[in-house]
Amino acid sequence: MHAWPTKTPVAVLYIDLDRYKAINDTLGHQAGDQVLVEVSRRFRDTIGPGNIASRVGGDEFILLLDNQTDPKKSGMIARKVLAAVERPSSCRSAPISRRPASAWRFHRSTATTPPR
Repeated sequence: MHAWPTKTPVAVLYIDLDRYKAINDTLGHQAGDQVLVEVSRRFRDTIGPGNIASRVGGDEFILLLDNQTDPKKSGMIARKVLAAVERPSSCRSAPISRRPASAWRFHRSTATTPPR
């Protein structure tokens, strides 16, 4: 990530997987783990190299998109990420559907010194 010191703009996406608890509760934690692996793969495939996807909680993720000079492009990537997560999959022959809740923010750093 280059927000500091080069002032390259980044986009931050927060994604919460709705219904993830229901998957764990009805199909078991192994199925929930499989969903996390699949969702992570979809993030990686959608955001591409040089960007970061990180799980920050049970069903919460932060995606950092580097070098985002155009807020419209960042929004397009965010929509692609959400569409990728929403695509159904199956686990143990049971269809699994996910609906992500999300927020995204475009940020252009103006920092000239590192944050303390």
